[in-house]
Amino acid sequence: SSAMMTLFDLYVLTVFRYCAGNQVNEDVILFGRDTADYSPAGVSFSVEADTVSPTPSERRQLVKTQQFLEQSRKRISAMVNLDKFQSSSDGCPTSPRSKNVTIRSAMRLEREVAACCSCLFVSMLADVARSTLCGGALSKEPLWDDLKDLKSTLSMENRDGREQSLREYVCGLTAATPHLLTLSVRLAAAEVSFSKQVVFEVLCVRSFEEHVIQEQSNTYVFNLCERSAIIWGYLSSSMCLPPPILVFTWDQIVRVAFLILIEAFSKVSKCTTEGRSLMSMDLATLSHGLMPDTIMEEISDDYGHINPPPNACRTEMMMHVDTFVKVFYYPDSDKMSWIKENLGNYHLQHFISLLSSRAEEIREMYKLQS
Repeated sequence: SSAMMTLFDLYVLTVFRYCAGNQVNEDVILFGRDTADYSPAGVSFSVEADTVSPTPSERRQLVKTQQFLEQSRKRISAMVNLDKFQSSSDGCPTSPRSKNVTIRSAMRLEREVAACCSCLFVSMLADVARSTLCGGALSKEPLWDDLKDLKSTLSMENRDGREQSLREYVCGLTAATPHLLTLSVRLAAAEVSFSKQVVFEVLCVRSFEEHVIQEQSNTYVFNLCERSAIIWGYLSSSMCLPPPILVFTWDQIVRVAFLILIEAFSKVSKCTTEGRSLMSMDLATLSHGLMPDTIMEEISDDYGHINPPPNACRTEMMMHVDTFVKVFYYPDSDKMSWIKENLGNYHLQHFISLLSSRAEEIREMYKLQS
């Protein structure tokens, strides 16, 4: 049973590392982003992971997954060094300007999603193995003849402890796998959406600092919508992902697009009232650009034979980010009241960007909430 647990650990952790790229990203999306050296206008090297890092309310649902991952790391630490396995970019240029670059990124996303989904099969396989080895219903009809011989050689005095250990392991694996799948696909979506590039582009928008009312949204939001449309076109036309997984992946892409905006907006250190209005316009443009009809209109020339994407979480995420933007208009006392009511739904950095003058007080409240 120990060898089997190690084998499953190695597979799941390798897939997780393949999608996350490195342990820093793994820790950020599973245990939360580092807030010790927060700088409102700063962009960290792990900005993609920061963008999709779970909020305090989401982290409370990840406790068992965190425990499983830590135990799995310990079990294989003496056998393999995952730090030597770093996810590569397959030579893709970092610039998102080219359509071919977006398609190549979508191809990589497809592989990562497929790898993540294979962990669901692995967790089911582990459950079957547990039932077979530990006297479950399947053990009455062994899948292989030599498995019966293997069972007869097990030491009876150690069997109870071994069965309990394997049973607990499989319970932990099956509980952790859906969470690891969601977090990994979400991070992969952040990378394919070039979230770091978008954050930098937002920080370079001088219109946010000006007392001038803009009549058109910024270029970065149109580019983000265009990339999302191309990604849907490729994933849908390739037919490599089953329809339920395709829908799930699109949901994560849409969710990440809105998370990118709230992450970028929270890093804008100087913004006028007109600038906040422009943020709202950019947000509305993103929401419209991710509508099924808009997506199909964008890619009709290249992918006219595919079905439109589902609405996914677009309305929910639109409200989430729109509320954050509108809080900028509140007086300080109302801002603090809103922060207290929503401590579990946003990140510390987001709250501090709303009311930097009371940063220490917000830190203490956030620490208690977390």
